[in-house]
Amino acid sequence: MTRYALARSTSEGLQYLAAAYGSSGDGIMYTPMRTDAGTYVTIEKAADICRALQRNSYFDFFVVPVEEG
Repeated sequence: MTRYALARSTSEGLQYLAAAYGSSGDGIMYTPMRTDAGTYVTIEKAADICRALQRNSYFDFFVVPVEEG
């Protein structure tokens, strides 16, 4: 089954979104490991979250497919 994650490109390769906290939290957690990334069942949901983050100054995220067992 294909799931979807959010990632950003860095000089060290891709970093995946592991966790995002609301306005009362402390921001974004990244992981270099695809297996630790937070995933979404549909590309539509991943795109919605990506757009929301981009509206809040996280412009470098994009959606990537993640293959799972």
